[in-house]
Amino acid sequence: MVVYIVDQWHLELGALDGPRDADQLAGGNVLVNDSMNGRIREITSSGAVVWERAVPSGSYDADRLTGGNTLMSCPRRIVEVDASCVFCEITKPSAA
Repeated sequence: MVVYIVDQWHLELGALDGPRDADQLAGGNVLVNDSMNGRIREITSSGAVVWERAVPSGSYDADRLTGGNTLMSCPRRIVEVDASCVFCEITKPSAA
């Protein structure tokens, strides 16, 4: 399978499993939510991975924020991270 991004380049999806979201970033890279592999990746137009963060399998969405952090929505929680650590995690309480 091939995904075309704004008719500028394509990304082979062989290593991705269940990609749910792909956003082209201001610098031209793409932020991909590789949902079933449990990771968010930033990928260049040549396919090189320049940033990756493990997340719970089944993650829903990821967005790069203005300050450079990445906001990710995962089952029962929302996480904001930079390239190296978790800054804030908001967990939804279990139903009583």
